[in-house]
Amino acid sequence: MKQFTYKNNGLTLTEIMVTTIALSVITAFAVPNYNKAVEKSYYRQALTNLNTIKSAAENYRAIHRRFGVNGAEFNTLPEINSHLGINISDDHFSYIYAIDGGALSIQLKRNKENNNGYNYQLKRRLEYNDTIGSSEDSFKCVGDCKNW
Repeated sequence: MKQFTYKNNGLTLTEIMVTTIALSVITAFAVPNYNKAVEKSYYRQALTNLNTIKSAAENYRAIHRRFGVNGAEFNTLPEINSHLGINISDDHFSYIYAIDGGALSIQLKRNKENNNGYNYQLKRRLEYNDTIGSSEDSFKCVGDCKNW
């Protein structure tokens, strides 16, 4: 008579289900935190780019006595780079550099593609008068970045 023996090498269905549920719960908490951390890094990079553009614009104004031609607006990063002589690359934001008399407006808006559900924009306005010490520098964050 042949006798059957059971091997204990495999996993039971219950063990597989418990493991799957545990991994699902861990993933449910980890993915949103990861997306927020990635978005915060994009935000910090955008702030750095905004400050770089501001410094380059102030340098341009010191040399040429103005930010550029009145009414000029640059809507792409290569145009801004060319005008200011800088080299910034960014795939996550769209840039607007607008000159209005003695004032300069710089806007960065989060692109709609692959934005992890975050929508916000950064705005900086520089306004200089010919009077010494008469200037205005304002920064505003609009949208989801207010919580950071």
